[in-house]
Order: sequence, then structure tokens, then C-alpha cells
Amino acid sequence: MEVFAAHGYRAGSFQDIADRVGMSQSSLFHHFPTKRDLLLAVLAERDALDHFHPDGVHAESFVDEITAQARRNAARPGIVELYTVLAGESVTEGHPARGFFEERFERLRDEYAEALEALEARGLLREGVRARTAAASLVALWDGIQLQGLLDRTIDVPAVLRAYLEGSVFRPAAAAPDRAAAAAPTPRHPAAAECLDGRMTDSASPAPADQPEIRIVSASREIAAPAAAIFELIADPARQPEWDGNDNLSEAAPGQRIHAAGDEFVMTNTGDRKRYNRITEFEEGRRVSWRTRPEQDAVEPGHEWKWALDPIDESTTLVTHTYDWTDLDDPTRLQRARDTREANLAASLERLAALAESR
Repeated sequence: MEVFAAHGYRAGSFQDIADRVGMSQSSLFHHFPTKRDLLLAVLAERDALDHFHPDGVHAESFVDEITAQARRNAARPGIVELYTVLAGESVTEGHPARGFFEERFERLRDEYAEALEALEARGLLREGVRARTAAASLVALWDGIQLQGLLDRTIDVPAVLRAYLEGSVFRPAAAAPDRAAAAAPTPRHPAAAECLDGRMTDSASPAPADQPEIRIVSASREIAAPAAAIFELIADPARQPEWDGNDNLSEAAPGQRIHAAGDEFVMTNTGDRKRYNRITEFEEGRRVSWRTRPEQDAVEPGHEWKWALDPIDESTTLVTHTYDWTDLDDPTRLQRARDTREANLAASLERLAALAESR
């Protein structure tokens, strides 16, 4: 994969590949009689990492499946580079991967269209959106923004895909049924739907007047621990101060373990201030999100902390931490929100990994 990603199919030699894997050319030829055979095996291995299984009932399931795959891709930039290089080369005459990519794009359009048609039948797509057109647009957007992400690592590919689906494909409440049912959060800020037209990175200062401000920032990393063990550290508020990368959490009373959307827990910050947190999304072992308010009866300012866990295998998990302040409208909190960067989220992931991997 590394040789084809770095040099392309035509410039990547059998000798380079043999040297990289510690084999002789003759041994490599024994397994793959031609470079074309090797290339197709590499592409098949790459595609084996993908899986798409939405439930066909909820728009949020479709969005989660897409963004989960995008997070897995982000954790393996070498594979994304391989795919991007070979996809670009495949349009040239006689390229051995042309058939593979033609079949792959057709299969993806059909898979996405079939899932979207099921949701369209349930009235979950926006007026005027057609499933097959949206499926083709999603494939095109994904490849395009993924290419930009290779050139600019600040681009949050999963966040862009989520913003497109929630802002342009699904009806406003369709992509977040659990959040809507848990209580009454305010509508999503228009910036989430418009982020495809703006900058793809968070900023410590407001965006220019002619550009929407991007209010979602994420960080991901692989943790060498089972998803269930990691989730337990997140879903138990009493454990959260141990991995808080902002050093902002002091303590939470035991016995507040999260079990469902609508649950609440109380956290004491380092300034001895209590914060009341409402769970907006929950899937045991996989997803949890919450919104925070300063007083028990106060209105939520509109920012949300999210965690997503995607098992890679039985002992490794891709963990993504997201801060979403698209609904934040309290001017006294805006600068602090802008100052919450990917590095802050990554610091929490680092501490979480140290805890989980030491168990």
C-alpha cells in the first residue's frame, strides 16, 4: 500500500514492494504473478476495511454510518493516500484499476441510493431532494473533501459530511431523533448547514463577515483497548476528571453512570462551580453526547460534547471527541468556545488512552 500510495501504480516497482515487505522478488511473484494482480489484491484489502449498514429507518443511522467510516479513514491516512492516487490514475487509458473503480463507484451510488430511498419513503428527506442524486453527490463530496483533507490536515472530513447530510439532505429533525425526543434543544445554527461554503477549520477569532463560522471541532485517535472498557471511562462522570485534557473538571459524585438519552449528571469544575449536564444522544458502548448548563433550571447555552467509539478489532478502538457549538448564542461564551481547539480535545484523548491502555 505504501509503495503504490507514494509512487502510483506505474512508478511503484516490484523491487520496491519486495524490499518493503522483506521478501525477494521471486517470492513476491510466487504470490502475485503480475503487478496487476498485486494491485487488485491491495485494492480488495483496502475495500475490506469499509462497511455500511444503516438501519433503513432512522436518518441518524445513515449519518452515523457515513461519519464513522470517515473517521476510520482519517485514522489511516496512508490508505486514503493510496486510494486517492490510484483513483486519479485509473482514468488513464489501460490502467488496470479502471474496472475496479468503475464498479466501486457504481456500487457505492447504489448502496447509498437504496438506503436513502428507504428514508425518502418515510418522509425524512428534504423537499426536492432525490435519493439517487443525493447518493451521487455524497460520493463526489466525500472523495473531493477527502482529497482536500490530505492537503490540509485541519479539514474535518467527518464534520463536513455530517453537515452536508444534516443541512442539505435530511429534514431538520430527521437526522437527530434522539436529541429531539430527549428534551427541547434549540435548532442547529445555520453555519452547520453552510459549512461547505466556508473554512474547514476552527478559529480562535470570528470568521470574516462573508464566511460562515465553523463551530464544530473534532479529534480522533486509535486506543489499544476494547470499546466497552473505554466507554465505561466516559459514561461514568466520576471518572471524567481523570482524563479531562482541559484540567477543568474537579469531581462528580459516584452513582451517576449514564444509561440513556435524557439522563442528567452534575459535575463540579475546578472553580468549585457546579455544571448540570443533559444527555442528548446515547448508544451503549458506541456514542454519548451531552449539553451543559450553569444552573439546574437555566437554559442551555447551546454547546455539546460528543464521543463516538468505533471498534477496529476486539482490542483496538477508534475514538472521536467532538465539541459542537453550532447552537451557542451566549456572547459571553463565544470566545472560550473559539479557543477550544483540536489540541484540547486531543489532550483528553491522550489521557483517556493512557487510562484505558493501562487496565
